[in-house]
Amino acid sequence: MASIDTATRRPGPPSVIHAGLWRTGTASMCEAYSLLGLRPWHGLYLDREDTEIFHRFEKAIDATLPNAPGARLRPPFTRADWDTIFGDYDVPTDWAGWFVEELAHAYPDAKVVIVQRDFDAWYRSLDETLLQHVFRFPGPQLGPIVSALTGNRARQCVEKLVLGRFGVRHYREINKDVARKFYFSYYDRIRQVIAEERKLEYKLGSGWEPLCEFLGKEVPVGRDFPRINEAEGFEAKVKKVSSDLSWSAWEKVQPWVVAGAVIAVTTMAARFWR
Repeated sequence: MASIDTATRRPGPPSVIHAGLWRTGTASMCEAYSLLGLRPWHGLYLDREDTEIFHRFEKAIDATLPNAPGARLRPPFTRADWDTIFGDYDVPTDWAGWFVEELAHAYPDAKVVIVQRDFDAWYRSLDETLLQHVFRFPGPQLGPIVSALTGNRARQCVEKLVLGRFGVRHYREINKDVARKFYFSYYDRIRQVIAEERKLEYKLGSGWEPLCEFLGKEVPVGRDFPRINEAEGFEAKVKKVSSDLSWSAWEKVQPWVVAGAVIAVTTMAARFWR
């Protein structure tokens, strides 16, 4: 991203909450916030080694969605709890879009930027990425094993969060009708609970002016509004994470596999030479 690492001031707490689900242009909006001198949070830029962030998200999911599959009973998240995830950022985006109401309550001075994409395009993108890639790797049998070996709970967090919000028990229950009901109720709820003076309905393709006017920022000179192919970035990220986790899990079990193979060969040889 362009400028989040060059800010001289200390970012945070959040002054803007981005209200948009996955596959609604969050990567482009994230880059736009960065070009405006804000430090945004986006899951595409997470460090794979930072497994602790997913433990924090899982606590947030448990506290927010007690009926989600596998959720543990936890007290509601407080401002201090959210600070452990987003406290050092100006604009929570991406994963944060699933917790807009909770974040707006935790950060009452933050403005809210709402981005709603055409439903059919959103569902097609969701199906081609999340439902086809994330939920199918590494599979219901191998998933818990890989997580236990690597300590990475990313897939479990995604699954628990999405199933909890959609109100289903398994991702195969998510069809277009289920998704449509969730999608429009999500945006209806945000529009209902966020005060008019706090929110901006931003339409992708509208350029800098409405966003800058709402945030009190100057339009960046000579910079077109970012347009990032989020699907490509998402797919590349999923493939890399999948590969890294698989290799990491293999490194954990390799000594045991080798030892088991040696024992098996030795046992067979001893029986052969008797």
